[in-house]
Parts: sequence; C-alpha cells; structure tokens
Amino acid sequence: LSLITVWLRFYVRSVMLGITGSDDFVMIFAMVCTTATFVCFVIETQHGLGKHLLAMLASPTDYTEFLKINYAHAIIVMIGVSAVKVSIALSLIRLSPQRKYSQFLWGIIIFVVAMTLACALTLIFQCIPVRAAWDFSLRPPPTGTGTARCYPIYTFRNIGLMNSSFNIITDVLFATLPIPLIWKLQLNMRTKISLIGILSLGWFACAAAIIKAIRQWHVFDEPDWTVYNSFNVWNFIELTIGIIAASLPSLKPLFNWFLKTARGI
Repeated sequence: LSLITVWLRFYVRSVMLGITGSDDFVMIFAMVCTTATFVCFVIETQHGLGKHLLAMLASPTDYTEFLKINYAHAIIVMIGVSAVKVSIALSLIRLSPQRKYSQFLWGIIIFVVAMTLACALTLIFQCIPVRAAWDFSLRPPPTGTGTARCYPIYTFRNIGLMNSSFNIITDVLFATLPIPLIWKLQLNMRTKISLIGILSLGWFACAAAIIKAIRQWHVFDEPDWTVYNSFNVWNFIELTIGIIAASLPSLKPLFNWFLKTARGI
C-alpha cells in the first residue's frame, strides 16, 4: 500500500501538476528503504525467522546469516524512518510562508540527520571487528573463541530506546505542526478539514512508535524473540504508516479528478 501511495504521489506531482520537489525524491528514497526492509524480512524468514531460538541455534550457519541480515535490517529501517521525517519537513517548508517556521523546520531536519548518523554509526560499529555483530565465534568466551569487543546488550538497547524516544517526539511534532499551517492557507473550510484529517494519520505512526519502544524495552527479555520479532514488525509498521500519511495529501488533485470524472459519467 505504501508503494502504491508513493507511486501515485510521484505521478500526481510530476505528470498532473508538472512540479516535483526535494520532498518527493526523499520520499522515494524512504520507499526504497521500505522495499529493502521487506526483502530483509523475506531473507530472514528463509534463514529461520518465525522459528524458536533453540531450533535456529541447531543450524549455526542459518543463524549467522539471519543475524547478518538482521544487522542490515536495523540500519536500513532506521534510515527509512528518518527519511520520512525529512520529507515531511521539506513539504512543510514548501508550504510555509513564514521564515521563522521554515528555520524551525530546517533545525528539525538537521537534528534528525545528526541523530540518524550518530545512531547508524553506533549500530554499524557495535562490535570491533564489525563482523562480530553476526559472527559470534569472533567474540570472547563463553560466546565464542575470539577477542572481539562489543557493546553490552543493555547498552545497545538503551541507545536504541533513546533513538525511539526522539522518533516519538518528532512524530508528535510532524502530526501537530501542519494544523496551524493549513488553517492559515487560502483554502475553503472543507479542504482544510480534509487535509488536517489526512495528516492526522500521522498519530497512528506515533502510536506504532510507542508500541515499538515498549517492545524494544523488553526485546532481550523474550527468550524466543525470533518467533514473533515484534520489535522489527512495529518498526516496519511505523515506517509504512508514516509514508502513507505523508503522501496522501499530495493525492488531492487525483481524488478531485476522479470525483469529477465519476460525476460526469
């Protein structure tokens, strides 16, 4: 559904309106990340996702491959979620007539990019050498026989929770900020209410982010986390809902054309 929404958004903006902006291309990048995340789910399933952890450990090769894909999965989905936020901010900057409002949004973009870069580097270099993130044989006893150094799992979780907390805050901001902006636009009341209603879907992304954070807190307490993988599932839901909520307002010309055509039949 998110793929269709982004495709329709680009069609409306490039073909029907003849205008595309940086927000559209950033959203396409977010959709590429979403597709890559889905592919990660597929490959993880081929290597044991959905099975009990003990069953996966019985096949060390599959478990190592699963952890390798899960490593890439975590980085890709985080970048995708941040790309959605940047796209929303760029869309609001395009609509905003006030310089202070635009400066505030640019500040949010810089903050989101900086946080994403910091968290991505933390994920990438969670172990030295990096390969030890999925190849446990490189870690010290009792896990392996090597000398690799990795973050303690609870430090890793707490860093992730910090990122999730900032995600929730920015989700709330982007679900709230468009309301006064749209209200001041020269549009009829019906259009204003419909646009605000569509953008309010962003609150569902907020809800998904909160549930994800709760799952993240308990992720290492689940003895069989590989069965449901609920944290990654809710992360993916947050990403896809964010894409849909951010892209639907751009489809208004298409909806108007469809209604006009339907009335003429």
